[in-house]
Amino acid sequence: MHNLFNLKLLPLNLKDDSLIKIHKKAIVARTKLTEFSVLAGDFEPYESLINLLISKDIDNHLNLVKSKITPDKENSKIMSEKIEYFQSIQKLSFDIGKINNYSEILNLGIKLLKKAPISKELILKLSKNEEALKKEIINEDNLIKSGNTDNKTDYYTITQYLDNLILYINDEITEDLDPIVKAAIIYAQIINIYNFSDEKNYIAKTLIILYLLQKKIINKPIYFVSKEIEKDKVKYRNLLISLKTNYSEWEEWIIFFLDSLIIQINKNIETLKTIEILYSEMLKFAKENKIKPEFINLMFKKPVFSTSEISKLMNISYSASRNIIKKLLSKNKLSVQTEFRTKFYTFTELYKIKDQ
Repeated sequence: MHNLFNLKLLPLNLKDDSLIKIHKKAIVARTKLTEFSVLAGDFEPYESLINLLISKDIDNHLNLVKSKITPDKENSKIMSEKIEYFQSIQKLSFDIGKINNYSEILNLGIKLLKKAPISKELILKLSKNEEALKKEIINEDNLIKSGNTDNKTDYYTITQYLDNLILYINDEITEDLDPIVKAAIIYAQIINIYNFSDEKNYIAKTLIILYLLQKKIINKPIYFVSKEIEKDKVKYRNLLISLKTNYSEWEEWIIFFLDSLIIQINKNIETLKTIEILYSEMLKFAKENKIKPEFINLMFKKPVFSTSEISKLMNISYSASRNIIKKLLSKNKLSVQTEFRTKFYTFTELYKIKDQ
């Protein structure tokens, strides 16, 4: 059974000395986030930036795919299913696990946020295990509602924690903190409340993006909490776990979160600047070689593609698509890989940026 120990209900009511330290860090984090938000908002192929920031190395992914679909002597039906699987993987272009989950969850969250403020129902709908989570909540509610044990530890149900968090998110429980600081608190709280380990990170990251959108701190869904916060996995996990039993650890967690955010945004800003340079170079190349700029935009949004996909997406003939690809290949703008008699082209320069 999911044990929340004595995870504190919000607000935290942090001490003045903690608030001073946190406030100084929050100013830096807020400034960096605003800078990145403005830069990203002005970037035309915005989708490519988002994909790049949350993707894994495409080579690792393609190697994984190959290991699953190596041709053998299996019957044609199974082989056909493997080919179909590979093709579906290729269409997503980037790492399937993160891109697919992040995109699906975030897009749904934004759609729901347009209709109503963040709610418990919204959090449930973000989960692919919605029914299982509802069942977990019901099971918890049938147990000890709240009370004191011999060591005076308060126990609450998942429902109580979620209700408390929603009130906090929507300022019905007030605490005079910068939304960036509250984002750190919301992230940790949802991680510790949520009981599905394979989804809670997606939900937490999505929820703080929705929260900052709701608070109008950002105007586009910007991924700014990703690799950096989980880089020191031991510290990350220990801090989150400690929040269930040690109230004093909240200051350390918030500082850790803000430091990670600042580092990640600095990296994202550099990544964005590098992508913008590449984008300008590609537009110049397109003009010199009589290629429509729409094709370049498409390459940034979908950096792995086949000739037929380009033909369909651009609404041009197959031969026209092939001619454009030939021009790009001749200048080493693309790499090519053949799988099951179909050639797939990769915009390698975009992937190189991610690894810098």
